[in-house]
Amino acid sequence: MSLQNGTFSIFSIAPLDKEDETERKQILETRPWYLHPWISHIVTLLCGISLGFALRSLILQKQDTYETGFATDLAPARSSVGLVPYRFTGGLELNENDTLVRDTSGPQYAGTPSVEIDRNWDKMVLGLEVVLSGVEASTIEGDTIRDPDGRGLRLSVDVYHSLHCVNMVRKAVDFDYYHPGGKHPYFDRDHTEINAR
Repeated sequence: MSLQNGTFSIFSIAPLDKEDETERKQILETRPWYLHPWISHIVTLLCGISLGFALRSLILQKQDTYETGFATDLAPARSSVGLVPYRFTGGLELNENDTLVRDTSGPQYAGTPSVEIDRNWDKMVLGLEVVLSGVEASTIEGDTIRDPDGRGLRLSVDVYHSLHCVNMVRKAVDFDYYHPGGKHPYFDRDHTEINAR
């Protein structure tokens, strides 16, 4: 093996002459861009990233939200249901002296147990269970249970059910007030624990 011009062909042991080397350069220069491995890799990577972002935005668009509705929404009620901004009061705030005080300007949902607080909670979870009949009931047939009184099918709006569970936790905190006899409401405790998960 000799090193003439210091170049060798990859495919043979014989050294390349100037003419062979010029021909090789022309072939490389005239070959399409997609045959250059590094360009192909970059283009493939960019296409993959673009496809990933496109799929992600499609998935996010189809995601259920309070604004667009959920797959479990009751179809006949969709047109009547919307978001209503509501400010819950009764929480702690700082007054002008930087002292924590309870906001008492609206309905109270927290604090020392009272008939007023219980009444506010009862009003808030008034729609906990709904019984549907007729055409409306046909949209939930097989997804729920029949009302024991035979009036139709029962359903519960999830937000009311969640609020009901928060109310059960609130009552458990003040156990002696709500259960003066000391009897432990196992059903409510277990029910709330399952929902809290």
